Amino acid sequence: MEIPSFDDMQSLHTGSLVKQGSSPQFMDQSTQTEYYRTEQGTQTEPFTGREQLEKIHELEIKIKDLENQLKDYESLADGMNKIFTKGQIRKIISPGRVCWTNQDISNALCLHAAGPRAYNHLYEKGFPLPHKKTLQRWCKTVDVSAGLLSASMEVMRQEKGKLSVTERVTVLAFDEMKVSEMYAYDAVADIVESPKKYVQVVIARGLKKSWKQPIFYDFDCKVTPELLKFLIQELYNMKYPVVVVVCDMGPSNSKLWTDLGVTIDKPWFTSPACVDDKVFVFSDVPHLLKLIRNHFLDSGFVINNTVLSSRTIVDLLALTSKSDLSITYKITDEHLTVRGAGKLKLRFEKVKKLRKTPRETKS
Repeated sequence: MEIPSFDDMQSLHTGSLVKQGSSPQFMDQSTQTEYYRTEQGTQTEPFTGREQLEKIHELEIKIKDLENQLKDYESLADGMNKIFTKGQIRKIISPGRVCWTNQDISNALCLHAAGPRAYNHLYEKGFPLPHKKTLQRWCKTVDVSAGLLSASMEVMRQEKGKLSVTERVTVLAFDEMKVSEMYAYDAVADIVESPKKYVQVVIARGLKKSWKQPIFYDFDCKVTPELLKFLIQELYNMKYPVVVVVCDMGPSNSKLWTDLGVTIDKPWFTSPACVDDKVFVFSDVPHLLKLIRNHFLDSGFVINNTVLSSRTIVDLLALTSKSDLSITYKITDEHLTVRGAGKLKLRFEKVKKLRKTPRETKS
């Protein structure tokens, strides 16, 4: 069917439609309506010129509404991409089974570790998250046997491109923890682990950016110069240069410092990955504070040939307790009566109570 042009429609309105190069068309002068013949040979009456203009206007309005809806959907998609992963978006669109990626599982594990009850609540409300059994099945496939953690190293290798050179500057921190001496059954490996006394854990963390990742653990294991240099070399091969090592001042770690040639005048050793780089050694600050407190309570400090001990603080508390104005209102007997296993702990909330920032003092 031939569609009339805009000029034809105006001519139609005045009753003076003329078709050049075609057979005469049937014209009704009383209604100023033209009849067209379709390919099937039936006659149809199209819209009048005014009706066609109104129809075009309606279509333009619909097109504009669709364009606005498209912009809203694009904004919604951008917002969802910032919050959800592609797997979660697929779960929202199609509530059926979803093939979760390793990144989806990793994010879900972090959320579950922060709060299992909150995770279950979000899952029950329809939040796009993997089921708890999916997380358990995935965890069974991760190799976390004692030694160098290849899974953690692979994560760091994948995240390397997201970090700048300075953000990859690494600090190695290690410490040992007491564990229950009992037999343990490994269901995945189908072996029975013998009782262990402690576990040694090595963590790599950023110096310029806040990130951390455990890279090594082993039971009843001491950090030797060979093991430390091996870990530094492995990180250096992945473009994570180690510049600082942090540990406590236990007997085995003190021997490690001696074997590495670390002294008070030379608190560093040469990096095994690059002879031009230095790796500086720092004592663990919480451990230092704990030793200072224990030494003060046991023996006291000698300052200008005068011994200051816990007895000095006790006498001060007795004197200030009789006055309305006290300068020791944040010190209690609990700070001075640390016994037994309490000497191995340092509660930072108590340390914070004893400390005032300049802003707090000003206020």
